[in-house]
Amino acid sequence: MAYQLSDSTATYAAGQLLYSSSTPQDHQLIAFWAPFLLLHLGGPDNITAYALEDNMFWGRHLLSLVVQIAGAGYVFYKHIAGGEIFLTLAATLVLVVGVAKYLERTCALWSANFSSLQS
Repeated sequence: MAYQLSDSTATYAAGQLLYSSSTPQDHQLIAFWAPFLLLHLGGPDNITAYALEDNMFWGRHLLSLVVQIAGAGYVFYKHIAGGEIFLTLAATLVLVVGVAKYLERTCALWSANFSSLQS
């Protein structure tokens, strides 16, 4: 149940960051949280899916990948203006790693289908 709810929870939290009306001091922190949630959506490194049926829905994960990257990029762009350089660099690094990890998950789901397992 936690595996199934983890994606929904992170997606909901990332969506809430789009509409956050915070103080200017919190903008840098919000710019860090959006890429961090994207990194969380990449999932753990040791599993692709608990069920092979999840791998058949790689197209859904591809669409989610595009939407989540666009949302995290928008939040990053919206809240990154000014502030500390170290937090900006950390948020940029987490954004790059989060995109790579989420893309890796989608590619793993795409390549882990029944026909490739038989061969």
